[in-house]
Amino acid sequence: LLLGPEALLIMGLVPVFQDVVLMSAGILIAETGQGKNWKSSLIKSLNKIIRTPLIIGIAAGATYAALPIGLPATAEQSVRLLAGCLAGVGLFMLGGVLAFTKFNGIWGYVVPVVTVKLIIHPIFVALAFWLFPIADKNILIAGIFAASLPMIGGYAAIASNFGQRT
Repeated sequence: LLLGPEALLIMGLVPVFQDVVLMSAGILIAETGQGKNWKSSLIKSLNKIIRTPLIIGIAAGATYAALPIGLPATAEQSVRLLAGCLAGVGLFMLGGVLAFTKFNGIWGYVVPVVTVKLIIHPIFVALAFWLFPIADKNILIAGIFAASLPMIGGYAAIASNFGQRT
């Protein structure tokens, strides 16, 4: 809200982009990296992507939002109550995952991912805004900020599809 409603839209679209585009690309790259033909990898990846609960939820939510119907008042109140405690529950869950994660030997994997996502990616986004300037500086700030947001759930979801566990 500090940067305006346009920035809020950007921040809302970032998870959708990461979950739909980046996770899909990650699954495709991982499938291809297993020495398979890229066409069969593409078909298998699309199959996995379509069955991912997160993608199903995004599709269902987008479909519902596009329809001209609303929730009953009691259901809407329940959704608002749940939305209010979502951040706390998410942080609690993240803390629980981190508490039981064994970090021995994974720093070689973590450091490159963190470097690319939190440093290089925001630099490239800033470069894109420099090459294609926009009038609203709030969108520029929100775009660079959104580029540096971690996508930790996405990495875990992709890795779990290929037998990797933390």
